[in-house]
Amino acid sequence: MQKKVKETLIKYSMVQSGEHVLVAVSGGADSVALLCVLHYLSGEFDLKLTVAHFNHGLRKEAEEEELFVKTIAQNLGLPCLVGREEVRNLKHLWKCSLEEAARIARYHFLEEAAGACGAKKIALGHNERDQAETVLINILRGTGLKGLKGMEPVRDGLFIRPLLYVSPREITSFLAREGLKFCTDRSNFDQRYLRNRIRHFLLPVLEKEFNPRIVSVLSRMADILREENEYLESAARGIAGRKEDLGTLQELPPALRRRVIKVILEEMRPEGKAVTARHINAVEGVILSPRSNPSVHVPGGVVVKENGILRFHTGKDSKANREGFSYLLSIPGEVRITLTGQVLKANLCLPQDIPNKIDNPNVLYLNLDKIKFPLRVRSWRFGDRMQPLGMRGTKKVKEIFQEMRVPPNRRHEIPLLEDELGILWVSSLKVGERCRLEADAKRLARIEII
Repeated sequence: MQKKVKETLIKYSMVQSGEHVLVAVSGGADSVALLCVLHYLSGEFDLKLTVAHFNHGLRKEAEEEELFVKTIAQNLGLPCLVGREEVRNLKHLWKCSLEEAARIARYHFLEEAAGACGAKKIALGHNERDQAETVLINILRGTGLKGLKGMEPVRDGLFIRPLLYVSPREITSFLAREGLKFCTDRSNFDQRYLRNRIRHFLLPVLEKEFNPRIVSVLSRMADILREENEYLESAARGIAGRKEDLGTLQELPPALRRRVIKVILEEMRPEGKAVTARHINAVEGVILSPRSNPSVHVPGGVVVKENGILRFHTGKDSKANREGFSYLLSIPGEVRITLTGQVLKANLCLPQDIPNKIDNPNVLYLNLDKIKFPLRVRSWRFGDRMQPLGMRGTKKVKEIFQEMRVPPNRRHEIPLLEDELGILWVSSLKVGERCRLEADAKRLARIEII
């Protein structure tokens, strides 16, 4: 198993020499195996490891599992970060299933923990059978390439899955050979959950009656379709930037046109609303319609063809969203946002002016040598992306709003700071990677929002 994990780490460039990795450990077999194999490989890859455990507060065994993980970390000489949340309360707050609330809260904790300890990667314990289960779940619910590709080995340049090509049998053998103990989560046998019914009923039938290697077959299929999906997604995003160009949309192959429509609608949709095949087909009907001004309602607004141009009107009510705002920011200088009443102040500062711990979310320090001027303060736009501090890839600003529980009607009121290269700061919420301060930084600025 150790050899297979090593090959996966190298093949997908999951880690770089000297990197700090946060290892998500629930206490179950997969996560214990993940932690121990990464610990064994840490010398070879020159990795620094930190353990992270999230207590969902859902089962009476949760406290015992938390103590178990802390003990493993202590025995390995590794630091351990623990998060706790009453997930049942979040379920009602977010109006989603208990499983979804737990997943959102867990991932939010992991990202915050990675930022707190300076980890560049977060290692998750999903294995090959988990991948097969995910593909089958998506098939049963109805899906396209996005669902058939399953889980990615590396997601957003932050989350890595070193066990994704390791079978449960290999994990069990590894644990037994190393004499490692683990916890058993009884909820994994609860037949109310679809994944458990697939794990304990559907997959065994497929293995016995149709193909004993069905798990590996589904895993290989997911790999192939992931690469095809990445190509289509990249092509669609490039075209989506010219979404009003009706002629281009009409001439696209149907598969690519529908992908472009999906990308656009995903950016428009408000939180809690899903984009379905019905919406995509309806917008495609507007694009191809011979009528002069057809229109259709979609999540988040209306799509209409006007005088040969395709327009996307969002249905937000706030004045900030209807009008938006955009101001150039000089250093030193000040910007007053008329629509929201906020003020951004920018001043030059010296290295000794920066506190050892920056705990004011309304203050940002910039290394001016990393900035490509001019600086601009503006409102959020659909499709905005940024590279958060500590993350190698980019993330939708919309997802940041969702994680920080910003109501949809307030998102266009939150100022974004950007330069010519992209977004640097979602004010008071998320700092960008290019705002990382090195010890030798000389030309510095302090930005504050009031």
